[in-house]
Amino acid sequence: MSEGNGQKPVFPTPLCAVVRHRKKRAYLAAYAATGVKTFAARFAQVNYSTSKRWYLKDAAFALASDECNDEATDALVVEARKRAFDGSDLLLIFLLKAHRPDVYRDRYDVRNMNVNANADMDGLRASMQDMMQDPECAELAERLANKLSQKAVAVKVLDSRPLPKPKLNGRNGNGRAV
Repeated sequence: MSEGNGQKPVFPTPLCAVVRHRKKRAYLAAYAATGVKTFAARFAQVNYSTSKRWYLKDAAFALASDECNDEATDALVVEARKRAFDGSDLLLIFLLKAHRPDVYRDRYDVRNMNVNANADMDGLRASMQDMMQDPECAELAERLANKLSQKAVAVKVLDSRPLPKPKLNGRNGNGRAV
């Protein structure tokens, strides 16, 4: 981003061109390059709290900062993909989980969990009924209710027995003798 040598400045993102303040531009350039806000603040010679205040009070800076974050994240994804193809199985797994979660996400077996699903479903149905009375929410509530009904059919609670009470060995919950 050289401005003083007669050349046009090069901005990390098009939105950075809107930001005129020299230190804000320095921050954005460093943030786009590294994706690290504290480093960007040090590079711009401002306190990190100053950069947070800029973000909250200056809409153009906030948009440019978000765009710089996207750019830095894209650079990480490119590097991760390169390393994954070069043989890092762990990076490959994470990338697959991120980009195809429906196929590669972690799955948990909930058959042995004691869940009071019926009470939860009854409460949700009551809330849906209330929402259906509101004309603005009726369509959304109906779609949610249908989804919940489909999920309820798919879930089977195998063990609905209550959890056993813990033995306190003659002590109450605070550790004091009873």
